[in-house]
Amino acid sequence: MVGCDRLQPISHFPLVIVVLRTGAGGRFFLKKMHYPDNYLKRFMNINWKQRILQEVYLSCELALTLRETLEKEFGAARQV
Repeated sequence: MVGCDRLQPISHFPLVIVVLRTGAGGRFFLKKMHYPDNYLKRFMNINWKQRILQEVYLSCELALTLRETLEKEFGAARQV
């Protein structure tokens, strides 16, 4: 699973990757994405729907990058 959730105040977006193993627990990885002040000022002026879309965009971008990297390392992804 890959996810993102904006915290108040909007100084960063935490991105999380969770790897679950059935019956064996799991691991998580956390990365805080920091943005320059000029970006944050622009971001503060948008509505909540656009903020949620930004969170979704960051999660999707991370998921695609992760998939591409894993496919290079371990071969094509198995379709479930």
